[in-house]
Amino acid sequence: MNSWALALLFLPLLLSWLLGLFSRRMLPGDGIVLDGGSGYGTFGCIVRQGRERFILTAAHVLEGAEPGQRVRRFDVPRLRPERVIGSFEPLKREVMNALDCAIVKPRFGARIGSSFPREFEPICDEPFPMKDLRFVHGVMVHDHAKAVRAVGAKTPRMVGGASCEAYARLKVDQLEFEPPLIVIKSDYSNETDFCAGGDSGALVLTMAEPEFPARPLGLLVARLKTEQIGWFGLAIPIERILPQIGKGAKIDSGAGNHTDNAHLSGRLRLIRLQRRKTGVE
Repeated sequence: MNSWALALLFLPLLLSWLLGLFSRRMLPGDGIVLDGGSGYGTFGCIVRQGRERFILTAAHVLEGAEPGQRVRRFDVPRLRPERVIGSFEPLKREVMNALDCAIVKPRFGARIGSSFPREFEPICDEPFPMKDLRFVHGVMVHDHAKAVRAVGAKTPRMVGGASCEAYARLKVDQLEFEPPLIVIKSDYSNETDFCAGGDSGALVLTMAEPEFPARPLGLLVARLKTEQIGWFGLAIPIERILPQIGKGAKIDSGAGNHTDNAHLSGRLRLIRLQRRKTGVE
């Protein structure tokens, strides 16, 4: 193969890389869509597993995807797909069905960041434990709820209160989710519902407080309605999802966007111990 043929072979890759250099960095909360797909969802966050990094979103956003199929950024205001950002990386089918989670391998030169909006700071990447969800202190939005927030492709600022559903199974279309699950109601000061179509795949985080940083809580997968509580968002606990991606998988919220995680984790344990001694918890 001569030098001209070799140059032509790598020309598309070079052009794609140059285009990525001048395009806006893609961040959690941006829209994503399967190449040729009809519905869009949300880029939830970056997950690191060893040296690999993946985009986490809801599986139904990429429904019908084949291994390696291209995934694009989706411009929500203009309702049109844009540049290719990566390719579908399949998890086990039973995992995708049970937890409605999917990952995308970022494309070289795609300019994909991991930072969340500044109002989310500080962030600790250690997931908020489900066992503590019913027994929390801080700003209460409604009974037995933890104040949470998320950034979605359709709803850039989602604020609400999350509680644990530890007993009931919830069915969404053809999927049936086993507990524990996370039920999220909109903040009463917010006139809209917590989420809307297109927000699936967003990462839900607890709200930062003076003593506690924000922490990953769940992956938003649906908007449902029941007679008892009306409209609410349904999320799968992130601590159930990470082990299914791979050993040592963890959330990456951006190196410059949170304080040292080891320091925060130690501080959390100390505060929890102090509260137990004083009978607060």
